[in-house]
Amino acid sequence: MDTPADAAHLAPLYTRELLYRIGQGPQGHLLRDALRIGGQTVQVQRAIDWIKANFREKISIDRLADIAGMGVTTFHRRFKSVTNLSPGAYHKMVRLHEARRLLLDARTVSSVAFAVGYESASQFSREYAALFGAPPRKDVLSEQSGPSR
Repeated sequence: MDTPADAAHLAPLYTRELLYRIGQGPQGHLLRDALRIGGQTVQVQRAIDWIKANFREKISIDRLADIAGMGVTTFHRRFKSVTNLSPGAYHKMVRLHEARRLLLDARTVSSVAFAVGYESASQFSREYAALFGAPPRKDVLSEQSGPSR
């Protein structure tokens, strides 16, 4: 690589080797998927986008797999590898984050629970406390009063 003639011939080989080594590394599958049009990461993203747009609805793994264009087993495995959560856990997290946002607008716990798709305010409160570490009303009050000193 010391002369321009060497560089012109060797640079493409070095580039190819570098890309090969990155692709064979522990995260190489994610890089390959991201670079491949229609890769599985892109397919999972379609399901994630659907969950975010329709978080109030009950989800069906079969429907999400169809949206992603995958079989159910493959979809579940790839979804978890991309998000580190199962589709159901991801759906719950999206709902609860939206609920937290709504609660900060001074809505009642029950109205927020139903607004984000829960059928039971008590189930909502349990799941909210499990994610955020405090029941909804207490969590919102602590958020509104700022960090404790």
